[in-house]
Amino acid sequence: MIDRRRTPLILSLLLLAISTASAGGGAWNRAPGGYYFKIGLNSLSADEEFGRGGRRQPIFADTSNFRDGGFGMTDIGFYGEVGVTDWLTAVASTQFKVAVREAENRTTRRDTTASASGLGDLWLDGRIRLAPDDVPYVAALTIGVKLPTGSPYQQVPLGSGVVDYEAGLAVGTGFPVAGLDGYAQLFGGYRLRNNASDEINYLMEVGVRLSESIILQGIIDGTHSTADFDAAGIGPGDLSGLSTFDQSYARWTLGTIIGMREGLDLNLGYGAHISGRNALAGSTILIGVAWKQ
Repeated sequence: MIDRRRTPLILSLLLLAISTASAGGGAWNRAPGGYYFKIGLNSLSADEEFGRGGRRQPIFADTSNFRDGGFGMTDIGFYGEVGVTDWLTAVASTQFKVAVREAENRTTRRDTTASASGLGDLWLDGRIRLAPDDVPYVAALTIGVKLPTGSPYQQVPLGSGVVDYEAGLAVGTGFPVAGLDGYAQLFGGYRLRNNASDEINYLMEVGVRLSESIILQGIIDGTHSTADFDAAGIGPGDLSGLSTFDQSYARWTLGTIIGMREGLDLNLGYGAHISGRNALAGSTILIGVAWKQ
């Protein structure tokens, strides 16, 4: 028997544990007719979480029903960009998810498992170029809508079941680094949510081209929920005042892009959550292949 007072919150955190703010929030636009399509395999594992107060603790530490909890999720992500005009890029992203929760029931001392698989939510974005061509930086406004294609009714929810909206601003530029080409971009967005508190999403990314075919990346990204975690409940498992989808987190990711041949890239990465509230404290391995023009 799943503890309905506690587990729906933790299970739902898997929804955002791998993906971040709307993936369309980049600073660079595609040329008209240009494209970027990526298929990625992301694998997350976690046996700790950040509690409502931000303290790192074992999963299910604040419930009396379970102990020795662990989560694992693998998703196959699909991401695409298409240049519609010289100022507009269309972006779409979704995932096929497989998620598993394991824990020991304190009363029966038996291992319990909850699992789910299926399509996640679908994000559709429009990225609008703001900066003219004759300036040394790029800027873009992204407006997006999330369609609830992921089921919220499985043992591990794969979606929120409602439409969400987001708008964000990104800026980026290139610069030399010790004789190499580097770049940086910043993104900040606000998400309007219909089944949870609104969120502020952010991303900071720096990259260096080590050779003609290798780019090294460093990323810090996260989500800040407007929910009042301090006022939500007072006892173990008491979630009054919180939606099951309210969370804040920050994480880092190191990655590399390897050019296999013209128009084909291999993406590799590793990331970990470093802080949060009502969020998993997990690590993620990322592998992807991208086609571009």
